[in-house]
Amino acid sequence: MFLSIRRFLNPSIVVSGLLLFASTDLFGQDGSVHIGAFVGRWLTSSKQGVVEIYECGGTLCGRVVGLRRNRDGNGVPWRDGYSSDPEARNRPVCGSMVFRNLQWNDQRSNWAGRLYDAENGKEYEGRLTVDRPGEMRLRGSLVHFSWWSETVTWTLYQGELGADCEMRDSAR
Repeated sequence: MFLSIRRFLNPSIVVSGLLLFASTDLFGQDGSVHIGAFVGRWLTSSKQGVVEIYECGGTLCGRVVGLRRNRDGNGVPWRDGYSSDPEARNRPVCGSMVFRNLQWNDQRSNWAGRLYDAENGKEYEGRLTVDRPGEMRLRGSLVHFSWWSETVTWTLYQGELGADCEMRDSAR
C-alpha cells in the first residue's frame, strides 16, 4: 500500500501526485487559517525521504525535496518509472508532486484529498492531521474502502538537503 512504512519513498517506488477530492458540502471553502502547522519539510516515517508541504492558493501541496539516496548504482538520479503516463516515466523523483490541492475539512479538522500511487495506478483517500507540534499523521485508504487503511507519522525534518536532493543528516 502507498503508505507502507517500509516502502514509502523507497527509491524504487515513486509516489507521483495527488488528485483533488473535494466537496463543498464536506470541506471548508478556504483552509488558509489551518495551514501553518502543516507547512514545512517533513521526514517520512521510513526516514528515506523528505516532503516539503506548502500553501498553494488556500490548499496544501507537497513535493519530494530530499531522498536518503537519490542515485542508482550507476550514479543516475532515480526516475518515476512507475507512472501510468509514459511521458512522465523519465521525470526525476526529486521534485515530483506528492500532494496537490489538499482541501481543509472543517468537520474532521484535517486536510484531505485523493492520492494516486504511480507504482500501481490505484487511488487512495488521504488525510493529514497534526496533533502535536512537529508530528503529522498521514492516513491513507483505498477509495471506497475506508475500513482498509494505514496511518504513518511524519516528523519535521531538521537536517540539511544537498543541491543533488540528497539528505545530508544522520536522521534515523
